[in-house]
Amino acid sequence: MKKITLLVIAVLGMSLQFVNAQIEFEDQTESCKKAHNVFSRPDLFTTSDPATFNNLYREGKLEVLQAALSEDLSDVRPGVEGYYECVEFATQTSSINLFGMANPEEFYDYSKYLWGDNGKYNLPAYQVRTIITTLPSGLTTAPGGHRICAIFVGPVDKTQPEDPRDFYQWYFWEPQTDMEVKIGDWNMDKNGYALVVWVGQYKGFDGNLKHDIVQIIKWDLVNGVPVLVEKSYSEYLLLENPNRAPIDTEPVVISGLENKTVEFGTNTDPSVTGYPTLTDNLDPNPTATYEDVSTQETSGTARFNYVITRTWTAKDASENVSTAVQTITVKDTKDAEMTGEEAIALESIANLDITPETIGIVTATDNGEVASLTYSDNSTQIMDGTINQVNYVITRTWTAIDGVGNESTFVQTITVTSTAKPELVLAPNSKIGLNDDVDAEIAKTIISATDATGLPTVNKVEHYIIAYDKGKVVTVNVTVTSVAGNQTFGMRTITIGSPIITDSAKPHLLKIYRVDSNLQIKYFADGTEDVEIQIINMANGDIVKSVDGKVVPGDNLLIVPCQKLNSLNVIRVIDKNTSNVQTKAFIDFK
Repeated sequence: MKKITLLVIAVLGMSLQFVNAQIEFEDQTESCKKAHNVFSRPDLFTTSDPATFNNLYREGKLEVLQAALSEDLSDVRPGVEGYYECVEFATQTSSINLFGMANPEEFYDYSKYLWGDNGKYNLPAYQVRTIITTLPSGLTTAPGGHRICAIFVGPVDKTQPEDPRDFYQWYFWEPQTDMEVKIGDWNMDKNGYALVVWVGQYKGFDGNLKHDIVQIIKWDLVNGVPVLVEKSYSEYLLLENPNRAPIDTEPVVISGLENKTVEFGTNTDPSVTGYPTLTDNLDPNPTATYEDVSTQETSGTARFNYVITRTWTAKDASENVSTAVQTITVKDTKDAEMTGEEAIALESIANLDITPETIGIVTATDNGEVASLTYSDNSTQIMDGTINQVNYVITRTWTAIDGVGNESTFVQTITVTSTAKPELVLAPNSKIGLNDDVDAEIAKTIISATDATGLPTVNKVEHYIIAYDKGKVVTVNVTVTSVAGNQTFGMRTITIGSPIITDSAKPHLLKIYRVDSNLQIKYFADGTEDVEIQIINMANGDIVKSVDGKVVPGDNLLIVPCQKLNSLNVIRVIDKNTSNVQTKAFIDFK
């Protein structure tokens, strides 16, 4: 494809307009499909079937032209008898019957012409102004020159590019005889000029439609040689087949638009919300653009709920404009997304902290932002000092509200259970004397018994005694039970010691036992003896207890009951007959 960039000048009335245009020529050796949109004005005409003429080479185009001219009767049937001169013949032939004229009723010479075959042949023919020398008999011409017809048919050599600036790629003919015109013929003086013009309705540079004669391209003829007049190429050169596509004044029909409601955050591009369907009476490819006006604000509810008013503007090749409005309503209907632990298990303790900061906060986000978040609790706890107070369930309902009032909830189930055993602190194992209060010592067994819930425990203390040769051991068993039924077990021993016997002549004759809260001192005699047993407090020498009696061998013993004693005592067994001390023992009753 060869491209030539030209500076184009268009003469409209008395003003000169300069237009940069680009011409594209296709080498004919590549394909018989040739583009002829050279200096074309798509806003004036469109081609619905260019293959009927434009896709032919020179011979084919001339064949189509001759067929049309042989059928057309413009050369023998003037519109107004006796009035037609060369310009009327050229206008009727090329501008009306071959090319076709838009809105002919606006043409200033409308009544002169026959309009029944307007655009019948769909051929891009033009009028040509020339200079004549002599006029053959029977033909007419306008003063100051002559008017013939022309059509662009391309080069003789198919390997050469098409170029409308090349005089010899045009075919010229006399509309009064349908005969070809060449330089030097009577109707084209070899020292005159050939000015191709177009007659019809067009859209001027001021944007208004008008009927007029537009100068297209000009050659000066110098001794039979065509010389292109520089800067004479007009942008109104229409080489494509017009196909009865006159000036388009009808706007594009916009259809298929639907008002949409979309979720906030959704892409509102037309690829999502829909493009319109464009229909035009002439332009097969009208275009559309759009402009959005949004009520969205940077904060508040209107940041998420707003309306986009999308105004579509459609244009066809003739720049006819039509608009349609599409409304896109954006709404935030989605609830906030909430995340957190749904089930939480806690150990029941006194003053349990169940605040979210301690056991876990639920988070809520909406459109990338933190939503308003609150919660409420519903608890099964009953403050009655029973298991209902320590084992219970809290249903925590979180509520999130986003910026537009959408509300969502999240439920946490907090299960509080007392599973820990009570803490038990016992007094250490102990040893008491024979004269100590065992019950009092047992009562000292539990130092503390506490439950994590803070509620009191139920304490059970049981004991039993195991006898030993020199005393007894009290085993104390403790069971501590919480209100939840959790239990802790403990044990301690209390050893009841035997008296410490020292300096005894016959220690084996003395046995000391504890019976309930009393002490029993037993004396075993070697024979029959009449004795006195004395218990003397060594601290002051007082006789605490004295018992007289006879002890017979084989008999049990002499029992000396006594109350609780303190400090160091001496027990003396005195033979009443001789006053001799049979045995003596020092006993510590601590």
